[in-house]
Amino acid sequence: MNYYTIAKSTFDNQLSLIANSSERICSDLCQALELITSREGKILTTGVGKSGFVAERLAASLCSVGQVSVFLHPVNALHGDLGVVQAGDVMIVFSNSGSTTELADLILYSKSHGVKIIAFTGRESSPIANLSDAVVLATFEREGSLFKGPPMVSITAASIFSDALVNVLIQQTNFNEAGFARYH
Repeated sequence: MNYYTIAKSTFDNQLSLIANSSERICSDLCQALELITSREGKILTTGVGKSGFVAERLAASLCSVGQVSVFLHPVNALHGDLGVVQAGDVMIVFSNSGSTTELADLILYSKSHGVKIIAFTGRESSPIANLSDAVVLATFEREGSLFKGPPMVSITAASIFSDALVNVLIQQTNFNEAGFARYH
């Protein structure tokens, strides 16, 4: 077994699959930004499993550049943490399948309280996409492993989307090194 070949193939496959989807993701990101830049409240991020880790990282990155942001785990939200959800907020939901019940329940509650929803998902006609005000669609023919196993490409794409979102907000708000230093 040649480990270098496996590792190189993983890099090449993920880069190729993401590059082929970058136009669509960036176009969808621009539509989602309309909701983000016009919001009156904070940015909430959420997801389950590995998508939740991406959501948590996005919230932390947004805070680092002066954007009020909170990661909200959907299970905890539905068991007492819903007080953080307020009218005027925008929620970014990460779900490759787009069918996680806890996320759908959180979206329904949030929408009923005046929150706009942005879904980052791999399924255009999923329940979560259908409940959302904007959808960033990231579909891939495969995840990058030899079998339908752990999310690889979809998680990488979600992370790159998050970085692009943070970078756009940095530019849009003229955030700079002095501001960054203030939060560190």
